[in-house]
Amino acid sequence: MTQLIAPHAPKDRFEVYRFFNGISAEGREGLQEGRTRIPLVKTFLLEHVSSRSGRNPKAPATILKALGTEIRPLDDSFLEVCAEIEGEKGLQMAPVGYVEQYDERFFAFYTAEHADEAKKRVRRWIVQSPELDRAWFSSQLLQSLWDQDVSKRGDDRFGKLVFRHESIFDMPNDATQALEEEDEETARETPEEDAPERDRRKARFEMGDRIGPIGRR
Repeated sequence: MTQLIAPHAPKDRFEVYRFFNGISAEGREGLQEGRTRIPLVKTFLLEHVSSRSGRNPKAPATILKALGTEIRPLDDSFLEVCAEIEGEKGLQMAPVGYVEQYDERFFAFYTAEHADEAKKRVRRWIVQSPELDRAWFSSQLLQSLWDQDVSKRGDDRFGKLVFRHESIFDMPNDATQALEEEDEETARETPEEDAPERDRRKARFEMGDRIGPIGRR
C-alpha cells in the first residue's frame, strides 16, 4: 500500500499543517515502539539572497519553476511543490512537499518523502540552481538548539551530529583530499563538465546514535 506523503488538494496551509501533524503523531508512536510505521516529516532550510546583499531576491516560485517543478500557491508565502515521481502509471507529476517563505532570504521545504529521495531532490535543486544553498547557522545557534530542543526529546530517540569543515584557503598540491560522501554523491549526479573544482581542504565527521549517548560524548 502506497503511503500518502501529501494531503489531497489542500485549500490552505492549515490543511497541510493538520496533515503533517497527524502523520508526525503516528510517526512518534512508531518510534516509541522501535519501528517507523510511516514516513516522517522532514524540514529542509534553504537560503537565498537578500536585498541587503545588493542583489535582487527572487520569489521561491520563480526559482523552483526553473528547476522543472510545478507550483500551486496556497497563499502569499506557502506553496505546494509538484515534481515527477514514479507512480502506478510510470512517471507523473505529483505533490512532493511544500515551501514556506519566512522572508526574502530563508525558505523551508516540508516533505514526507523517504529520507533518501528527499535529500537527493534538495541536493539536485542546490546543485542546479545558483539561487539556492543550504541555510548555514552559527555554532552558538546550533548549541542553543541542542540545549533547548534536541537534548530534551528523550535519551532513546535517535539523532545525528555532523561536523563539517571546509578551508577558505586553497590546498597545497601535495595535500590529501578528504572528500565527503555527500560530495561524491553530488558528483555522480552532476555532469563532469559542470562539477565544481575540489581545490579546498575538506573534513567531515558524522555521529549517529541515540540522543543520550550523543549528549554524553
